[in-house]
Amino acid sequence: MSDMSDLLRPLLETIETVRTRIQTAGGWKEAQTRASLIDPILTALGWDVADPALVRHEFSSHGGRADYALLASEEELAAIVEAKALGNSLETKEIGQTATYANMLGAPYAVLTDGNRWVLYEVFKKAKIEDRLILDVSVSVTETQATALALLALWRPNVLSSDWRKPHDPNTFPIASPSAGPTPNAVLNPAPSPTDGWIPLPDFQGQTFVPPPSPALLPDGSKLPLKFWKDLIRGVVRWLLEGGTLSAERIPVPLGPNSTQYLVNTEPHHQNGKVMDEAQQIGHVWVQTFGNQDTIRKNTSWILKYCGEDPRKLQLRAKP
Repeated sequence: MSDMSDLLRPLLETIETVRTRIQTAGGWKEAQTRASLIDPILTALGWDVADPALVRHEFSSHGGRADYALLASEEELAAIVEAKALGNSLETKEIGQTATYANMLGAPYAVLTDGNRWVLYEVFKKAKIEDRLILDVSVSVTETQATALALLALWRPNVLSSDWRKPHDPNTFPIASPSAGPTPNAVLNPAPSPTDGWIPLPDFQGQTFVPPPSPALLPDGSKLPLKFWKDLIRGVVRWLLEGGTLSAERIPVPLGPNSTQYLVNTEPHHQNGKVMDEAQQIGHVWVQTFGNQDTIRKNTSWILKYCGEDPRKLQLRAKP
């Protein structure tokens, strides 16, 4: 059997290519998103989108439809993939619609993606939708190797063996072989050291950068693109969720050490029932994104500390 690097190399290279395309994309419609982002990743995961024996496009049956149908056999669906244009919402409405299509088609698993964020749900599990989540990863946010290891939940041999897995640790992931049992866990390289010019998040206090820095350097060494300051708190919450650091036991997250209001909650309101200011949904939680850049930096530092992360390991650099 190929060693770990041989298994991951094509996927790693594809993820790097897709990440570069995401960073330079602008106003892409669904067709361009599929061709430039989704098709390459599916193909790297063993689903050759040009092979009708593996993938059917614009598949419909029994009132359901799918942009992609991943085939376990000629008569059996392994999963469906619903595609959205890059940057489109992938939240409650879209997730529910995709799960409904999968249910009507008889597919046990449903994938929803805009080419950047990939979410995978178990369709027939008797549980709330958030408890059926298997995978939620963002190519532009998560470090390349961690993204690859997470996406192996969609690797064709894993799918055909019904070995759908949700990684418990972004640094490790057991990989199934088509002809053998799982290989030992792969340990990722340590995060790279920041380069000159990066400033720890707490040290930004009192500084005024009208545009957000681009990008932010997360504690694991991956970069978080920022178009608006609100992208900082949104991206950090998603990173904490994907890494398992922001676990269910830590939610709701208060707005501060002694606050009765929430920064993160499973519903878009505070303890007293008041609606959260500018609440935005990230996965299965809602995040309060209201505030100027100082407030957002303060809230980002707080949630990192709350989850046991050192805020100084998140670094920013002003735009030149």
